[in-house]
Amino acid sequence: MTTDREGDRNVEVLFDPKKDLYKMNNLLGTNPNRNEYEKKAEELRLKLVSYLKDVNYPLVEGMENRVLIREE
Repeated sequence: MTTDREGDRNVEVLFDPKKDLYKMNNLLGTNPNRNEYEKKAEELRLKLVSYLKDVNYPLVEGMENRVLIREE
């Protein structure tokens, strides 16, 4: 999971590297099944937030509050 830019806003992206080698299908984006991936995305975010806290990253609060799945 990472953040990408779409126009003037940040968009969370999650890809399946085994099925989508070229990162063309954002599982959290406009994918009609995006809600199926919400649990995995949240799990990955919690791991990232834990690491950022361990290294005293100053902007960790922004990652904690980020919206993972945006409703269209």
